[in-house]
Amino acid sequence: MSRHLQRLLTLLLALCLALTMVQPGFVAADDDDDWDDDDEWSEVDDDDVDDVDDDIDDDDPIFVDASDWDEDLNDYGNEDDDQPIAARAIVQLAPGIDPDAFAARYGAVVLRVVAGPNIVLLGIGDRSLASVAAPMSAFAQDDEMDDDELDDDDDLDDLDDNFDDDDIDDDVDTPDDVDDDEDDFDEDDDDVDDVDDDDLQPVIDDDFYTRYPVREDRRADLTAILSDPDVLWAEFNFTSRAPEGRPRYFFTSSVGEPQVVEEPALPQGLEMQPGVCATGNAVTVAVLDTGVDTTHPAIADNILDNGVDMLRVSRDVSDTGNGIDDDGDGLVDEMVGHGTHVAGTILQVAPDAQILPVKVLDSDGNGDTFSVMAGIVYAVEQDADIINLSLGSTWDSAAIAWAVSYAEQQGVLVIAAAGNGDRETPMEYPASNPGVISVAATDAAGDKATYSNYNTMVDISAPGDNVASAYPGGTYTTASGTSMSAPLVSGTAALMLERSPTMTPQVVRDRVVNSAAPLNLSDPAYDGKMGGGELDVNAALVCGG
Repeated sequence: MSRHLQRLLTLLLALCLALTMVQPGFVAADDDDDWDDDDEWSEVDDDDVDDVDDDIDDDDPIFVDASDWDEDLNDYGNEDDDQPIAARAIVQLAPGIDPDAFAARYGAVVLRVVAGPNIVLLGIGDRSLASVAAPMSAFAQDDEMDDDELDDDDDLDDLDDNFDDDDIDDDVDTPDDVDDDEDDFDEDDDDVDDVDDDDLQPVIDDDFYTRYPVREDRRADLTAILSDPDVLWAEFNFTSRAPEGRPRYFFTSSVGEPQVVEEPALPQGLEMQPGVCATGNAVTVAVLDTGVDTTHPAIADNILDNGVDMLRVSRDVSDTGNGIDDDGDGLVDEMVGHGTHVAGTILQVAPDAQILPVKVLDSDGNGDTFSVMAGIVYAVEQDADIINLSLGSTWDSAAIAWAVSYAEQQGVLVIAAAGNGDRETPMEYPASNPGVISVAATDAAGDKATYSNYNTMVDISAPGDNVASAYPGGTYTTASGTSMSAPLVSGTAALMLERSPTMTPQVVRDRVVNSAAPLNLSDPAYDGKMGGGELDVNAALVCGG
């Protein structure tokens, strides 16, 4: 029997135990060291495009420019890069500019609107593709919900004002009062306009299109939009994903086998004495992720009821699979449980914190820039104190940069995972955006975890190996990754904010970094690239101060 087959059989046997305890649909595969941690473009299943006009070539998937295929690269573009959803552009319009009127100038379609900052998701390029009303991919769901979902969710009154009604399919009966509520994104919120837009516009030139092949008609549309005086900045809508989006790290222990465990446990190497002087009481942490299991006994009492699914614009934040390989990687629902695990980890550090679940990733761990940006704005408007982003993209998005700057200006702390590529470049965003606490991962000895990214934008490291936390279905499992390190910092910040609610994001960041314990790096090449040290919860909290 080959060594590879032995490893595969061992992994499958371990998964059998997990599958008897959790819902169907979670499928894993043997580790593949050739996989990169970044996203690939995904073809759309033919069933998702039934409403597309007959003259559209089914061989040219919606999010793939078949004419630009490059077999020498990893599907599209550089193998280390996330990729744009080429038929989608994110545009921030000047105050007072009507999104529908603007879209009409270019024959584009308004898909979503975040009203306060006037940021619009447009369908551009191929008009017939852009106007499809049915959901096309978990990367960029059109804003429609089925009748049953709307009937079951009376509390949608305070949700859908974030988005333009024109995106909802005509045959969906929406509540009459959906437009009336202005609590989520206040169009009159002057604070939204305070973010400096001067440096946000990304460079989109010939080098960009060499790196990210995009069809000519879509290039032309974006070029015209960029030259419009009513546009503050514009970019393509890029993919994002959880750092553990490849099964090689998520739900695997350091020896490569998944483990279902009896109870939660913080990782070895974490300096913490729980509950000494703070528990996170009255502090809200928004978890932007794959959703959460709101019925799990470890987290149920801490979940707020105003969570939202930004992918499908609903109140269903369940962390469950759909039984479909949405991203075409041969794995089905491989990231189910990621958000539940992250939320459970936060609550192990700050057991009385409140969790605001904002679903921005699907069950395969994939999302898009617009959904993440909208999720950040939603979390701020819902009075979150901390936003945990155990996700990332290699694209330095203007939309994400705007959103995290807006959050910081509103006094909301943003914490993000640095990524699991074991590399310095390309960096992951939003972790590398200014104002974000970027978290790398260490092992039990205080050395760089084998998978962790490292760069000069990292602020702090935290243990990331074998974190045992909640998993959907009332169970617990181990996981390793920077996604597990970031919530340790979020939980610590919740403790700090309970003690000192007026601390600004900068003060929290400085205290976390300045109180860090020394690292035990085995390779001097990582010096200065793993942040100010390893997280020391007790020292950051300063219970006597």
